[in-house]
Amino acid sequence: DVYRESCPHCDLVFTLSKRRHHCRLCGDIFCDACSSHRVELPLEGPEFEAPVRICDFCHSDVEKGNFFSMRRYLTPLILHDASNNNNNAPQDNEDEGGVATPTHVSAALCALTTDLDSCLQNASSFSEKMTIPSNVLVPAIARHLSSRTTSDYAIRALASLLAISSIVQDADFAHAVYLYGGQQTISDVLACLERSGSDRKTLFVQEQAARAMFYLTDASILASLESKRNELQSKQDQEDEEEYGGLECLDMDRTLRNMLDHSSVSKNPALQRWAAACIRNLVVVDERRACMAANDVAAAMASGESIDENEYLYTSFLEQLVSTGGIMILCTLVGADDADTRAHATGALAAVLKSTRAVDAALLTLSEMTGSSKPPPKDGDVIRAIVAGGGCGSSISQLLLSADNAVASMGCEFISSLVMPLLEDARASATLASNYNCDYDNEGLGACREAALVIATGSCLPALLGLARDAELTSRVTRPMNLRKRAMETLAAVVMAVGQMSNCADSNPRVSEAIASLTAEGVVSVALAIMESSSSQSLTSSRENPALRIREAAGIILSSMSLCSPEALEELQSKGALSLVLVAASDNDMMRSSLLRGDSAPLCLGVIQTAALILTRAWENDPSSPQLLDRLLEAIDAGAVSIISRILFTKMDWESQDKSAGAMKAREACCRMLCAMFGIARNDDTGIGQVRLYNAVDAAAYSGKPPRTVITATLGTLQTSASYARRAMMGGGIQTPHYHAALMDLVESSLLAAGSMCGSPMAPGDADFDETKASPASDADFKPRRQEACSVACDVLVHRGRQGSLLPTMLVGGFGEATVNASLRLALTIAEHGSQEQHAKLAISGVLVPIGDSLKNALSTGDLYKFSASLALVRFCGPHVAAGEGGGLQSVQDAIRVATNVLTLPVDPNADISQVEVQETLKSECISTLEALSKNASLWSAISKDALPAIVGYLHSSCAVGVESSCRHDTRVVALKAVLRLVQLPSHAVAASQAGIVEPLAKLMKEATHSPLKGPPADDDIPMLALEIMHVLVSNSEARRYAQLLSSGVFQSICRALGNAATSKPNKPSDSRADICFWGLEILHFALLDVEDGGDFTEILQSSVVNDIVDTVSQESRFLNALSSTLLVRTGMKLPSTDDDDSNGYEIPRLFGPPLVLVQESCAGFKNTYLAALSLLFSLAAYACAIDTNSSELFWNILLSLKQEAKDDAEDTSRLAATVCAEFLALLDDSGERSIAPTSERRRNDFEMIARPLVRHRLLTGLKLVLEEQSVDSVVPGMSNNDPYICSLLVTYQIPQICLSLWRDPALIDVSYELIKLMVEEYHDDVLPLFVQSKAAISALFDMLTFDSSDETADVNVEDFRRLVSSILGSLAQVGMLAESVDRFDVRSSAIGALAAACLAENEVTVDEDGEALATSSRMSSRCMQCLVELCTVETEDMLHNRKMTLSAGEAEAITRSLGKKICQMVTSRFLERAKLEQYDVVSDDDIMDAPDVAMLCAVAQHESSLQILRSIGGLHALCLIASEGELSAIKALHQASIEDQSLVLGVEGHKCLMSLFGEESKLSRNHMPELNREIETACFQVLAQLCGQSKGRSIVTTSDAFERCLLNAMKVETSMVESPPRCGEAVEGGGEDAPGGAAAEIVATVDDDETKEATAPEEDNTDMVNEATDLDPPSYDVTVSNAPAARTVRSQEDVSLEVAAFEFLSSLLPTEKCRTELLYDSSFMHASLLLAKHSSSFEIKAEATAFLVATAPYSRKQSDLAFTAIDLMEVFRETLHLDTLPMSRASNVDRVQSQAMEGVERLFDHVSAPFQCSVISHASERFMRLVKSATRPSKGEVLSSNGGTLACTLASLMLRAVGNKDIQNLIFTSELLTSMIQLTQWRYDPKLRSQGQEPLQWEASVSQCLQVLAFAFCSTEETLQQAGVVPNTLVRTVLMISRPGKAPRKVIDFKSALRYLVDEGSNAVSSVSAQRILNCLED
Repeated sequence: DVYRESCPHCDLVFTLSKRRHHCRLCGDIFCDACSSHRVELPLEGPEFEAPVRICDFCHSDVEKGNFFSMRRYLTPLILHDASNNNNNAPQDNEDEGGVATPTHVSAALCALTTDLDSCLQNASSFSEKMTIPSNVLVPAIARHLSSRTTSDYAIRALASLLAISSIVQDADFAHAVYLYGGQQTISDVLACLERSGSDRKTLFVQEQAARAMFYLTDASILASLESKRNELQSKQDQEDEEEYGGLECLDMDRTLRNMLDHSSVSKNPALQRWAAACIRNLVVVDERRACMAANDVAAAMASGESIDENEYLYTSFLEQLVSTGGIMILCTLVGADDADTRAHATGALAAVLKSTRAVDAALLTLSEMTGSSKPPPKDGDVIRAIVAGGGCGSSISQLLLSADNAVASMGCEFISSLVMPLLEDARASATLASNYNCDYDNEGLGACREAALVIATGSCLPALLGLARDAELTSRVTRPMNLRKRAMETLAAVVMAVGQMSNCADSNPRVSEAIASLTAEGVVSVALAIMESSSSQSLTSSRENPALRIREAAGIILSSMSLCSPEALEELQSKGALSLVLVAASDNDMMRSSLLRGDSAPLCLGVIQTAALILTRAWENDPSSPQLLDRLLEAIDAGAVSIISRILFTKMDWESQDKSAGAMKAREACCRMLCAMFGIARNDDTGIGQVRLYNAVDAAAYSGKPPRTVITATLGTLQTSASYARRAMMGGGIQTPHYHAALMDLVESSLLAAGSMCGSPMAPGDADFDETKASPASDADFKPRRQEACSVACDVLVHRGRQGSLLPTMLVGGFGEATVNASLRLALTIAEHGSQEQHAKLAISGVLVPIGDSLKNALSTGDLYKFSASLALVRFCGPHVAAGEGGGLQSVQDAIRVATNVLTLPVDPNADISQVEVQETLKSECISTLEALSKNASLWSAISKDALPAIVGYLHSSCAVGVESSCRHDTRVVALKAVLRLVQLPSHAVAASQAGIVEPLAKLMKEATHSPLKGPPADDDIPMLALEIMHVLVSNSEARRYAQLLSSGVFQSICRALGNAATSKPNKPSDSRADICFWGLEILHFALLDVEDGGDFTEILQSSVVNDIVDTVSQESRFLNALSSTLLVRTGMKLPSTDDDDSNGYEIPRLFGPPLVLVQESCAGFKNTYLAALSLLFSLAAYACAIDTNSSELFWNILLSLKQEAKDDAEDTSRLAATVCAEFLALLDDSGERSIAPTSERRRNDFEMIARPLVRHRLLTGLKLVLEEQSVDSVVPGMSNNDPYICSLLVTYQIPQICLSLWRDPALIDVSYELIKLMVEEYHDDVLPLFVQSKAAISALFDMLTFDSSDETADVNVEDFRRLVSSILGSLAQVGMLAESVDRFDVRSSAIGALAAACLAENEVTVDEDGEALATSSRMSSRCMQCLVELCTVETEDMLHNRKMTLSAGEAEAITRSLGKKICQMVTSRFLERAKLEQYDVVSDDDIMDAPDVAMLCAVAQHESSLQILRSIGGLHALCLIASEGELSAIKALHQASIEDQSLVLGVEGHKCLMSLFGEESKLSRNHMPELNREIETACFQVLAQLCGQSKGRSIVTTSDAFERCLLNAMKVETSMVESPPRCGEAVEGGGEDAPGGAAAEIVATVDDDETKEATAPEEDNTDMVNEATDLDPPSYDVTVSNAPAARTVRSQEDVSLEVAAFEFLSSLLPTEKCRTELLYDSSFMHASLLLAKHSSSFEIKAEATAFLVATAPYSRKQSDLAFTAIDLMEVFRETLHLDTLPMSRASNVDRVQSQAMEGVERLFDHVSAPFQCSVISHASERFMRLVKSATRPSKGEVLSSNGGTLACTLASLMLRAVGNKDIQNLIFTSELLTSMIQLTQWRYDPKLRSQGQEPLQWEASVSQCLQVLAFAFCSTEETLQQAGVVPNTLVRTVLMISRPGKAPRKVIDFKSALRYLVDEGSNAVSSVSAQRILNCLED
C-alpha cells in the first residue's frame, strides 16, 4: 500500500476518507469507485468462494472471459523501483511479504514471458489477453533492463513482446521502446549484447537481445516511427514537456558492430541467425537514412535555402562493411549450417548491394543538382567483395536448390542483384571493345560481368537452371512463377554478359570457359523448353506478367547463346527452334516495351535476334544448302514478316537515346532477318521461296496508297538511321556509347537488308563476288518488286543533301568500316538489278570518279574483291557516264584500257593453277565489262578499236592452249557472251565472221563436248553460246557467206552438241540445253535447206554433199540416238498392253538415252523443237535411203538400235527397232499438228513422191525383219511363239492399217504383203480387229480381193494375195467383226460385190501344196462365202439372241444370180465329201449345217425371186439336201416352191427328204430342242399337205416308204392334244378283230392292188359323193351322240401351228382310200378330232378340226360302221353357232369356224331329223341376225370380221335351202330375220358404203341369197304371211341408221331404192331378178 498514494486509474489521492481497495485479480490498489465490481473468480481458496472486488481494468477483461489477465504481472513491475537497488545485491528483504521485490519482479517477468510465448502459438489470442497499453507495459519492462538481477528476465520478456507484436502486426510496442524508453532502453539492450562470456546463459541473453534488436530495427517499424512520434506530439498539451524518443535513439554503428561480432559466434546458431537478420534490417535503415538525407539536401536546395551539406548529410556505414570485412563475414554466414542464418545472411548481402545502389543513385542525383562532380558508384566494390567472399559459390547454390520456395527466392534475388544491371542499365548494351577485360573495368557493370562469369562457371548455374525449368517438363518441385521469372532473368543477364564478351574472349580466357559451361549445362535446351511450355504462355496483358518476363528472358538467352556458341546455334537449327521463337514473338504482349531492359527494347527482342541469327548464320555457312528454303518457309509460316512489319512500323523516339536504343536493336534484328530471308529466297531456284515471301510481305502490308510493306519500312529505316548517323559523325549532339553503337549497327543492318531486297545473292561477309551467278528461273516474276526496291534505295543513297550523297561517304568509310562492305553490296545490287535510270543516278552521284585509280590500286594490291566490284560498277554505271554532271568519263575510258590490257595478258605456262584461275577470272570480268560498256555511244571508239579484236584473239589463243581448266572455261563463256552481244549489230556480225570467229566456235564446241569437267556448265554453256552466236551469224545473210557451215566442221560440232544436250529431265524453269537444241536445230535446217535448194531433188540425193552429210551424221551415234529418243517422246516410253489384265503396259527399252529438249517456240518453221528434230530426222533418213553405202547402213543400224553386241539386249533391241519403225510410220502418216511435210509446193511434191516412199519402205522392211527374226526364234525350245510387246506395238500403232493404206503403191505392195502375212501368222487374234477399224482399211481389204497385178509392177502371186485376204476376212467373219464394221462404215454393197467376185474368181479345182484337191471348207470361196454370211447375219431380239441372216429381196436376187450356181455346187460338194467319208466310217469334224454356203442358200431361198432363179438352175436339189438335215429355212423354201410348182419338188424327191425326218432314228429324234422340232414338223406337214393337194402328188407321197411313219406321227400329234387318249390303232372298247378299229392296222399295213390303182387314179370329185349320198334314204337319227368313247379333256397350249399343219396334211389325204380308212376307223383319233372341234380353246384348232370333219362328212353317210356318226358331226357344227357369244372371242376366227361348220351342216342337213333341222335353222337365223347387226351397226371399237362375208353367205345359203320346207318356213319368215335381210341389202347397196368392207363377193352372194328368201316370202300367200306375222310394206319401210365417228348418224338408202339400184345395175342376174320380183310383189 505504501507504493500507492493515488489511484492508478483515476489518480485519486488516498486519504482517510478515500480508502485504498485491493483488486483481488491483479493485486493493485484502487479507489472504491474504480474497484466497485464484484465477481466470482475461478480461483482456488476460501476467499474466492464468494464474489470478490476487482478493478475496472480487470472487470473489462473478465467480461471478455479473460480471468487470467496479464495485468496481474504489472503491479510488481511498476511498484518496484529498480534504480534504487544495487544490481549486485539481492533486495528480497526490503518488502518482506510484499510484491515489489526483485524476486517478485523476476517472477512476474518470467510469468509474463511464458504467457507471451504461449501467445506465439496462438497469435489470435494476443489481442484478447493483452489489455495493457504499450505505453504502460513497455516502460514497465524496460525499467528492469538496467538491473543485472532482472535484466535477463526483462530482455527475454521484451523480446517475446516484440515478437508477438510483430506477428500480429502491432507496431505500438516497438514504437514504445523508442518513444518512452528512448536511447536508454536501446542502450540497455545493446549492453546485454555486449556482455562478455560464452556460457549458455550469457549466449542466451545475447540471443534475446539480438532478437529484440531485430524487431526494433525492422524497416516497417522505423519507417512509421517518425509519424507516430509526430502524432503523439500533436496530441501533447503545451504544459506537458515530455519528450519522445525517435530514430536517433538507435546507435547504428554500435548495433552493427555488435551484430557483426555475434554473427561469427558459432556456439549459438540462434544468435548468429538473429544477428544476421538484424544486419539486414540495419542495412535497410541505413539506406533509408542516407537517401532521406540526400533528399533533404535536394529539397533545401530546390527551395533556395543556403544550407550546409554536412549538416544534412548522413554518412552511411555501407563502405565500412566492405572495408572492414563485413561483406566477408556475411558471405561466410551464407555457408552456415543453419538454414535461417544462411537466408538472413543472403538477404543482408542483397540488401547491402541494393542499398549501395540506391545511395549511389541518390548521390548522383544530388551531384547533378549541385553541379558537383559525380561520385563514383560503390556497387562495384560490393559486388567484387561478394564475389571474392564466395557469395556466388556453392553456398548460394544450396539456397537455390532449397525445396523451400521462400529460401530459393531469397537466394535467387541475391544472385540476381549481382547481374541484373547488365539488363536494366542501358549502358550495358553497348558493343564492347575487342580487347575488353572485365577484370580491369572499375565500373559497376564490369563487376557485374565478372560476377556473371563466376556464376556461369560455378555451381550456381545448374541451380538457376533447375529453378528456371518448367515443372511441366521435369519431375522437379513446382516453383512459383515469380521465382522462375527471377531465375530466368538472372540467367538472361549472365548469358547476355557472356555473349557480349564472346567477341573479346582472347582478352579473358574465362569467357571461353563460361561459354563451354553454358553449352554443357544445356542452357539452350532450357530456354527452348520454356518457349514450348504452355505454362510460360501469357495469361494477362500486363507487362509485369511473370510468364511474359520468363519468355523475354528465354529469348535473351537464346539470342546471346546463338551469338557466342556455334554449338548452340546448331542445336537451335536441329531442333527447329526458328518457328518456335517466331511464334513466341508473334504474341501481342511480346511487342510491348520491356520493363526488364534498360533500353526499353520490346519484349520480343531476344527471340527476334535469335531468329535473325539462325537464318543469317545458316545462310552465311552454306548459301547453297537445300535446307535454306525449308528455313525460309518455316520463318514465313511462323509469321516472321508480320512480326517484322509490326516492329518496323512501330513509332520510336529517335532523339531519346536510352529509349531509342532498344527499338533500334529490334529494328536491327528485323533488318538482319530480312536480309537473310530475301537473300535465301533470291538463291532459291524453285521460286517457291520468293513467291511465299512476297505474298507474306503483301499480306502484312499496312493500309495506304501505296500500301506500306516491310520493304518500304526497311528503306525508310535506312534513310532515317543514315541521317542520324551522319549527324552523329558530324558531331551533332551528345551520343552515349550504347546509342551510337545501336545506331551504327542499324545503319549496317538496314544496308544489308536493302541489298537483299534489291536482289543481292551474296551473304554478308562473303568476299567471293560472283557477278556471273545465274538467276533462278522464277527470277523474272519478282523483278519488278526488286526494281522498285532498287529505285527507292538508290534515291536514298544518291540523295544530295547539304553534305552530299550518302553512298560516296559510305564507300569511303564515313560511317565506319562495318558499313563499307554493306554499302558496296547494296550499290552493286542496285547496279545489277536496278533500271537504267538508277544506273544513271549512280553514275552521276560521283561514284565512278575515282574508279580508274581504284582498279589500278586493287590490281596492284591483289584485292580481287574490290577489283571485281569496281569492274561491276563500271559495267553497270559506265554505259550512263557522259561528259558533264558526275564526271567519270575519262575514268571509265581508263578502265576500258585496263580491262583490254588484262585481256591480252599472256598465260604463263609455268604458273600454278591458282594463278591461272585468277588470271582467267580477271579476264572474264574484263570481257563482261567491255561488253556492257559497248552500250555507251561515247565509248564506242575505244571499244571498237581494241575490244572486239581482243576478244576474238583471246578465243583463238584459248583454243590453241591445250590445258583446260574450269577458270578458262568460265572465261570462254564470258567471252562468248561478249561476242554474242557485240555481233547483234549487223556490222559487228560481219566483222566477226570475217575475223574467223566460226573456226574457234567449232573448236570450242568440240572441246566442250569432250571436256573432262563434269556438270552442265562445262558441257552446256559453251555449245549453247557458240550455237547462239552461230545462229546470229547464220541469220545474217552477209555473215553467212563467210561462215562455211559444211566445210568448217560446224555441222559435226552442232550434231555432237545436240547429242550432248539431250536430256529427259531439263532443269526447271529453264535449261541451257533447251537453247542448244533450239539453235542447233535451226542451224542444221539452214544447212539442209541450202543443200536442197541446189537443184533437182533426185540429183541432190545422189550428190556427194548428201553422202558427206550421211557420213558425218552416222559418226554421231549420240545425236542419232537423241533423234530416235525424241521420236519416241510422244509414247512416254510406255506402250499400252493389249492384255486387259495388264493395265501398266510395257516399258519401251531405253537404249537410246534421253531425247532433245522440248522448246515450245517456232523452230525452223515448225511449232516446236520436237517437230523440227523429227523433220531433220526424216531428211537424214531420206538421205540414208537414197544412197547405198556403209555409212547409210550404219545410220539405220544406229537409228533402229540394231548395232547391239550383247545377247542379253537382243530382245530389247528388236523391240526398240520395231517401236522406232512404228512411231516413224505413224509420224509420216500424221497430217495434223505433228505433220512434218514441207509447206512449199515443190518441196511437198518431193516429200510425197520421193522421200516419204523411200523412208516408208525402209521402215516397213525393218518391221518385217523384226517379225521374221521372231518367227525364226519361235522354234527354239522354251521360247514363246509371240512376243506380247510386239503384239501390243502392232495393235497400238495399227500397223495392219498402215500396210493396207500403202498396198496400192507398187514400190510398197510387196513389203506390205509380206508384213501383213507375218502379222496374221504370228499375231492373228490380236491384229485381226485392226483390219476393220476404219473405212479405208476394210475397203482396202475388199479391193485387195479383186486385185489384178496385170497393170502393176510388183511381183506378187495374185492367188496367194487373195487367199491371204480371204483368210483375214474369214477370220473376221468368224468372230463377228466383219458385219459390224461393214454396217458401221456403210460398205455393204461393195463388200458383197467384192466377196462374190472373189468366189467366182477361184478356179473350179484348187489344190494344196501337195497337189491334192482342197476340201470345200478349205477353199477361198468358202471363206468368202463365210464373209457373205456374216455380212447378212444379224442378232435376233429373242431371249437367246440367236443370229439370223437377213437379206433384202434385191440383195438376195443379186447374190443368187451371181453366185447361185456356185453356192449350189458348194453345197452339193459338201454332201458328197461327207458321203465319201462315211463310206470309210470317218466322221467329219465339220458340221455341214454350219457351212456358209448352206446358210447363204437357205437365206436367198426365202425370197420368191431368188427361189425362182434357184429352180431354174437346179438349186432345189441342194435345198432338199439341206432340208433333209432338218433345216427349217430350207423346208420353208421347199414349201414356197411346192406352192408354185409341185412337180419340181417331187422331181428332186423333196417329200422323201422331209419324211425322213420322222421316226425314232431321224435327225429330229436326236435333236434335243423340242420347240425347234415342232417348227420343223410343222413346216414338213405344210409342204406335204401342199404336195398332197393334187392326186399326182398325193399318190407319190402316199406310196413312199416313210409315209406310214409320217401318217402315224400326224395322227399322234392330234390325239396328243386330248389327255389319256387310246394308242393310235387301238380298237374301240367292245370291238374285236372285225371291228373297224381293229382292222385299221391291217388295212394300213397291207395295201392291195385295188387301192393302189385307186391311189394312182384321178382324184375323185367330192361333189359327186354328196350327190350320190342324197339318193339314199335319210336314216332316222336322234339328237344324241352315238356310242363313242368317254369324253376326254382337251389340252390347252399357245402354239398350235403343228396341230393345224397336221390337220391340213390329214385333210389332204382323205381322198385316198387307204388313208381315209385309217383315219375314219381310228376311234381315238376321230374322237380327238371331235373334241378339238368342240372344246379346243384355240380357234385355229377348231377351224382346222372343223374343216377336217367337214371333209369327212360325205363319207359318214355311206358307211355306218365308222368311229363316228353324222349326228356327231351335226352336233359339233351346231354348237359352233354360239361361239360368237363367248367372251374373249375374235370375230374373224369365230366366223371362219362357223362358216366351215355351216358348210358341213349343208352337206348333212337333209340326212338329219326335222327337229334337228329346225334347231339348226333356229341357231343359224339367230347367228345371221347378230352378224348383220355387227356389220351394219357395229359397237364402239368393233371391226368388221374378215370372214364375216363367208359366214353370211353360208348362213343365207342354208336358209335359202330350207325355205321350201313347210316345217321350217315359220322359223325363217319372221319379222326380225326378214328385217335383218332387208338391212343387209340396204347396207351393201348404199352408194357411200358399197365400197367398204372385206370379202365383197361373199357379201354380194349373201345379199343375192337373202333377196331370194325375201322374194319367196313376199310372194307367198297372204295366209302364210299372216301366220308368220309378216307385213311386207311395213318391213320395206325399215330405216337403217349408220353411225359415223365424230359425226351424227346417217340414214342409208331405203330398201326400195336399193332394189331399183339392183334392177338397174343388172350386174348380178339372180339379184336383179329377185329384186324385181320383190318390187313387183310390193307394187301389187
